[in-house]
Amino acid sequence: MTTSSKRRCAVGLTTLFAVTLLCAAAPAADATFKAFVNQLERNYQLKRTHIPLLWLVRGVVRVAQPAGVSRLDVAVFEDQDMRRLRADTDFPERVHRLVDPSWQPFVQVHSLQSGEHALLYMRQKGKDVEMLILAVENNEAAVVLTRLDPQRLQELADNPASAYRHRAH
Repeated sequence: MTTSSKRRCAVGLTTLFAVTLLCAAAPAADATFKAFVNQLERNYQLKRTHIPLLWLVRGVVRVAQPAGVSRLDVAVFEDQDMRRLRADTDFPERVHRLVDPSWQPFVQVHSLQSGEHALLYMRQKGKDVEMLILAVENNEAAVVLTRLDPQRLQELADNPASAYRHRAH
């Protein structure tokens, strides 16, 4: 085996090992998140859009913790009929009944003109804060669950440009 072949083999094995570690570091989506998304799918006849390599992004977020984020779950519904959901004036109350009682409503916006909804729930999770965000527009919706370091969140609120600076740990 030549030196270049050995080097390529070592790079390949290292890459395989790194991907395996990232997969192990990205646990399955939170049960509350999965149940919530499944209920949205059933109640409003929605179908999730597959996001390629989301498992890899979740693993990187869990390991690198960019901007204090240590968890990321995402469900996207694209190119779907959202009229029923947008017209549901009880939508925020229905969502509130679907989420675990540990979640507290933080922001709720409903545009009567466009029918768009934006809901933000928060809860304490150990030393971190979790946010559950739901946004519904004309023909798409997104649900995001993220876990943040509250000190980093406060820093970002005070100085949004700090998200772009490299931060030494």
